[in-house]
Amino acid sequence: MSMETVDRRSASGYIYSYGFMEEQKFASQMQQDAIHAIEEARPEYIVNVNVFFSWFPRPKSDRTIFEWARKYLQDQYERVGVIDFLQQQAEFRWDDAAGTYQPHSPNYVEVFRHK
Repeated sequence: MSMETVDRRSASGYIYSYGFMEEQKFASQMQQDAIHAIEEARPEYIVNVNVFFSWFPRPKSDRTIFEWARKYLQDQYERVGVIDFLQQQAEFRWDDAAGTYQPHSPNYVEVFRHK
């Protein structure tokens, strides 16, 4: 079995999002830096992880990146994949079926392709 190497680079230098949600003085600037990097890179695909513990927002967390992402993805991307984490199983939807699928769980992952 051979493994194909795929040359993929992150659009942003941030490899995890916990720092964006921490109640610390650099959180807002880190979000702005990531937003700028993503807009500049215009990645072909974006994976949105809508799982509470992936972001772990606190009561006083700056939520700018969530508001920006909702609008940016709606305007610039089309949803081509959804993984909905239900209690007993995961539901997978791809391509056209992903575009209209409404997750039943608050925890899901979306894959978007640039329009």
